[in-house]
Amino acid sequence: IYLDREIEGELRRLDEVLLLCKPKAVLCMSVIALAWWFGGDSLDAFRGSMFSLRGVNVVVSSDIYALYKRDELMMAWSMDLQRLNVALNEDFAKGLEDFNIKICPTFHECQEFFEEQPSEANLPYIDRLKLSFDVETRAGTISVMGFATSPRDAFVVPLMNVDGTSYWSAEEELQIMLWAKELLRHQKVARALQNGQYDLQYMVKVYGIDFKIDVDTMVEAHMLFTKGQKLSLAYLASLFCTFYRYWKEDGKDFHKSFQSEADFIKYQRYNGFDCCYTYELAEALVKIN
Repeated sequence: IYLDREIEGELRRLDEVLLLCKPKAVLCMSVIALAWWFGGDSLDAFRGSMFSLRGVNVVVSSDIYALYKRDELMMAWSMDLQRLNVALNEDFAKGLEDFNIKICPTFHECQEFFEEQPSEANLPYIDRLKLSFDVETRAGTISVMGFATSPRDAFVVPLMNVDGTSYWSAEEELQIMLWAKELLRHQKVARALQNGQYDLQYMVKVYGIDFKIDVDTMVEAHMLFTKGQKLSLAYLASLFCTFYRYWKEDGKDFHKSFQSEADFIKYQRYNGFDCCYTYELAEALVKIN
């Protein structure tokens, strides 16, 4: 978003007021302020996000005109006000620190993960082990797959290098997919996905792995919502997850190409956030429904 000098001057004055007043929380309803503070370019996309700005908690919401014109935003507006109340007592700066997303694992770390999960599922006091699963795709194949074992813990397995070649040797990739097949088809594992038919058809097409989807968060939300509500993972997470910050911008255009190793790392973390938010969302929606 282009900001002329006059607007920039006023925004700098706003920064000075924030430093002087030190409010506990700010409700951001301006796309100009969003762009100035956080580099965002759309209130619709970033709505519900919980940011920290120089020690001040910020909740992003829709602008006044949009709230006046669009009745479907009322539920989201109500959730934003609840987040604003949370902002009075919690530190949003610590929110992202709670996420434990393992990326670029070694083959040995993959083995440990894929052996640990079925072992835990087989314990007599475990009814069903909850997992969420998500894949990213590029060039008609799977580039990354991820698993979340809690709302804050994810294990991400890259399958494609920055240059488009396989991340693993043929033998390693075969073994990893055999482990993944065992986990995804385990009778005591409850699998949660967002728009799971997309991920499932890729797993079947590329690796011949078919499995049952126990909870599809998009379907659960469709049964819950009235007509007109969005069903994207980011929107649903903005409503039902305890900590939320819009992350979909992190994966923008990465499905087409990587420009650097940093992009490759960011892409894996993007998948990890997908998995974590899907896990928490599945728990929340199943309780409501």
